[in-house]
Amino acid sequence: MTSIRRIHVSGSSMMIDRDGAEKSKWLLALCGVGVCCCFLLYGVVQEQIYSLRSDDGEKMSSTLFLLLTQTISNSVAAKIGMQLQKLNVLPICVKRWFDSASNSERGTGEDKRDINYKNIAITACMSVLAMSASNESLRYVSYPTQSLAKSCKLVPIMIMGLLVEKRSYTLKQYIGVSLITMGIIAFNLCEVQNKTNQADTLYGMFLLLLSLAMDGLVGAYQGMLTTNDSNHLHFRKPTALETMYLMNVFSSLYVLPVAMVSGQIRTGLDFLWKSPQMWRLLALFNGAAAAGQ
Repeated sequence: MTSIRRIHVSGSSMMIDRDGAEKSKWLLALCGVGVCCCFLLYGVVQEQIYSLRSDDGEKMSSTLFLLLTQTISNSVAAKIGMQLQKLNVLPICVKRWFDSASNSERGTGEDKRDINYKNIAITACMSVLAMSASNESLRYVSYPTQSLAKSCKLVPIMIMGLLVEKRSYTLKQYIGVSLITMGIIAFNLCEVQNKTNQADTLYGMFLLLLSLAMDGLVGAYQGMLTTNDSNHLHFRKPTALETMYLMNVFSSLYVLPVAMVSGQIRTGLDFLWKSPQMWRLLALFNGAAAAGQ
């Protein structure tokens, strides 16, 4: 009887594991499609913002103002998600997905250890540099050029993983990154057109290279937050929502004083009042960024 009971328990746990793995596959597929859709919308709206002219003919030039609204919106969205998760008011399917993600990130049981805030602060700083350089580059290169450059984002992430994290990749992973990168480039070549006939400048290309390098470092440091090294003995892995919230809070703290000193908050608000269309574009811009994260 005992052996039968053990077999029954073992069979039940195997069914639960299989069910969890199946849900994880669907979650991964849904997240992948969602990220692609959100950041495709993000890129289109970003181009419209930088090509928009106010009633007196001015163009948007306050990159830090845009970045500040984005980081604040992202942190608010992440905080709302964290609170909804605690209050148990999410739909049952969303709650199960969040719970499975939290369990895989934290492990079973409640972890009392702190998060590695220093690592998150460094990652947020590099993320701000990446976003600032990417947004600013649209003033000096065309959107198709920026889009094609950002299509290669996985390459610097892999390079920084080798240099910073000391990771080792399999041949299968190298082939996968190559195929994904070529697929994104092919898609962008087919879909993206240069409607503004804007010429690409050397400074704009430098900004794109800087953005890609910072993206690679962000990927490496985020990997260090969740890897099982010696730091894992002292710090716990943050959940996805915790990472999103803390990253954007630190980013806002970095961007706010620079935007105030440079006067870009004032100029950004002035442009917002002069261009009624900017309100809708700004809402779409920040909404797509928050949903994509």
